[in-house]
Amino acid sequence: MYPPAPKMPAVVDTSMEELLGRYEAFLKEKAPDIYASLQPGLTDAQLNSIESEQSFKLPADLRALYRWRNGTSIRSGKHVFPDHEFVSLQDAIANRDHLLNEVRKQTPSQQKQWQKAAGFRQAWLDVIVDAAGDGYFFDPKRSEQEGSFFFCFGEDGSYNFYPAFRNYLAAIDEGVQAGVFLTGQYGVETKDFEKAHAIFQKYCASPPR
Repeated sequence: MYPPAPKMPAVVDTSMEELLGRYEAFLKEKAPDIYASLQPGLTDAQLNSIESEQSFKLPADLRALYRWRNGTSIRSGKHVFPDHEFVSLQDAIANRDHLLNEVRKQTPSQQKQWQKAAGFRQAWLDVIVDAAGDGYFFDPKRSEQEGSFFFCFGEDGSYNFYPAFRNYLAAIDEGVQAGVFLTGQYGVETKDFEKAHAIFQKYCASPPR
């Protein structure tokens, strides 16, 4: 249900600052309304406070992401990244806590069933997700080397593990340059899923199924 990460490709050499700068330029030019929907980034002091309160450490790449921008307002419907919404760090924590509170309201038998079927998700934080709950997550209980940032598609139980968030950004940057990711009604969308899949697979690793 939640496999260990297989051997992953190397972390890309391009810095987060450069990759975020390229993507910001793309949004400003091609999707100014989406860019305008982004919330201001968090300060290091704010990030330190959240980490201390939540007893976890964000990888350096995710700290850079949230310093850049802190997602959009919850369920904005804006696809900041291809086909997915960018969730603020506070909303991601609130979503996780809400889920756990709902589980605690269930009977002991129901809680046991949930733990067996989906208990492995209880620490996950939304990063870039869609309305169905699929997308990219951060697991504070794993290190980057163990695949703490990953894509999960619940319908078929597939996973893509990234050695760092910058690998995901590098894939998006390549797809933008190739015209695979364009802007549409809801924001950034995938034009060619087959080509997008081929690009993503260069930057992540998928366990055998």
